Amino acid sequence: MAWSNVIGQDRVKQILINAILSERIPNAYLFYGPEGVGKDAMAIEFAKALNCERKKGEACDECKTCKGISEFSHPNIKLIFKLPLGRNETKDDPPLEKLDEDEIKIIQEQVKLKSQNPYHKISIPRANSIKINSIREIKVEISHSSFIPGWRVIIVSEADAMTEQAANAFLKTLEEPTPKTVIILTTSNKDQLPQTIISRCQLVRFSYLSDEEIATALIERYDLNPTRARLIARLSNGSFGKAVELLDVSIKDKRIKPIDFLATVASGKIVKMLIEIEKIVTDYERDEVKNFLNIILTWFRDALFVKFGMEDRVINVDMLDRLKKFIENFGEIDYQRAISLVEKAITQVERNVQMNLILINLSIGLYELFKTAYNKLKQKSTLQWTEK
Repeated sequence: MAWSNVIGQDRVKQILINAILSERIPNAYLFYGPEGVGKDAMAIEFAKALNCERKKGEACDECKTCKGISEFSHPNIKLIFKLPLGRNETKDDPPLEKLDEDEIKIIQEQVKLKSQNPYHKISIPRANSIKINSIREIKVEISHSSFIPGWRVIIVSEADAMTEQAANAFLKTLEEPTPKTVIILTTSNKDQLPQTIISRCQLVRFSYLSDEEIATALIERYDLNPTRARLIARLSNGSFGKAVELLDVSIKDKRIKPIDFLATVASGKIVKMLIEIEKIVTDYERDEVKNFLNIILTWFRDALFVKFGMEDRVINVDMLDRLKKFIENFGEIDYQRAISLVEKAITQVERNVQMNLILINLSIGLYELFKTAYNKLKQKSTLQWTEK
């Protein structure tokens, strides 16, 4: 089934399948949700399902139309994304006309990467916004009758990047629906879109992917061994796009800092801890702090598995020796409470609570747990010694 090209998001798939089968396709959709969870991929799959020559409700991925849409070469699909401004460019120029050859080549390479992997995030130097030129080009295209049968699908990726002029021009396009044409906006920042645009779209919310969905996709698509796939899935915060980025990163190096920070907290060295917190707040973006905390969360869960002899469930399997040393010193820690504190901190990061405050409160809470665990261990050791 071609919908399986999109990872997870079964609820969204069913919404779109129902729309196709009932032949009730709205003029415009707004696909919104976290980054890297398949909004663009779903839009492309929907375009194929609408136009497939052989099937209804899904794409065959074999007919000329399905292949053409996947490659963005079919006349019925148009992908709009952020572009750089050309030299002396005006709003009346075609969007690519004033760009130089090197920039055109980069754009072509990025579109090719997107066709090969719909989860690829298009990245072009100096491309900071969706230009009014691109929106005007859409208006001209859909104003003419299509010479190819089927549905025209316009995908506006990262729609929140539209300039104010582009958004105003786009609103007029939404206000004048064209038969057999569907516009799909995708965004990870819905609140940055004008309400006038949002109100004219059918909203479709995308969710974070589960660790299992991401790990399975990594194994199937990138031939990863299950252990590494599970680790990357855990660190990707529900984003397959992020998981793919992590394929080229030394995962062990990425985990060292959070675990070293945990050691600093356990030591009770307040000044060192505050210096490290300040560095995290200064150097890390909010998503990176969330990754940082997820690594700590994984560490506590792994320690709990090791303590109870379930090493087969450990994610940080390559750091098993360090986990065992951690348990030797803090095996009596209240793991459930520690996990709860870290999960609370992650939620606060997502809710834009002040980062410094989150990390200080978390560190104080964890230090109290470490201190209690260490005292229990000392008491236990003393009792064992006196019994001998």
